[in-house]
Amino acid sequence: MQKVHGNDLSAFNSMCDLLQPFDDETQSRIVKSIVMFFDIDFQLGSTSNLPSGIIRGSSTEEMGLNNSNLYSTFAEVYADAKPSTNADKALVAGFWLQTCQGNLEGFKSQDANEELANLGYKINNITDALSKLIGTDPQLVLQTKKSGKTRQARKTYKLTRAGVDRVQDMIDE
Repeated sequence: MQKVHGNDLSAFNSMCDLLQPFDDETQSRIVKSIVMFFDIDFQLGSTSNLPSGIIRGSSTEEMGLNNSNLYSTFAEVYADAKPSTNADKALVAGFWLQTCQGNLEGFKSQDANEELANLGYKINNITDALSKLIGTDPQLVLQTKKSGKTRQARKTYKLTRAGVDRVQDMIDE
C-alpha cells in the first residue's frame, strides 16, 4: 500500500474547494485543461495513485483521505473488509471499481463479479446480490443503467454514500 503525502492531500483539498462551485461539465473541462497544460501523463481508471474512498461530492474527510493508506489491488481491499455474504462481497467489489479505481459513474455487475472470480469468490447471481443492496434502508447501491431488454441485460450500478460508508466500516472493523 502507498501513503498519501501531506502535500498531495493539501493540493487535493485545495482543488476540491476550487472546483466545488462548478457543475460537472465545467469541472471536467477544468481538470482536462490542467492535465493538458501541465502535460500530465494521466489515465483514468489507474489504481496506483487514487486514495481509497474518492467519490464525487464528498469532503476529503468523508472520502477517507485522512487515512494514510491507499489500496493498489482488489485483494487488499477484500482482505481488509472481510465480507461474509454475497451482498457484502458485491458491495466490496463495487467499492473497489467505483471508489478505488475512480469509476465515478459506477460499475458493471459483470466487472464486479470478474474481480471476485479472480480471487476465487465468484457469485453465481451477482444481480440478486446487488438487488439485496438496493432493497436495504438506507439503499447501499443504485441501479443507474440497463443495456438490453431481457432480465439478463447488462446493468450498471453505483454505490451510495451509505454504501461507501458501509465498506469503510467493514474495513475499520
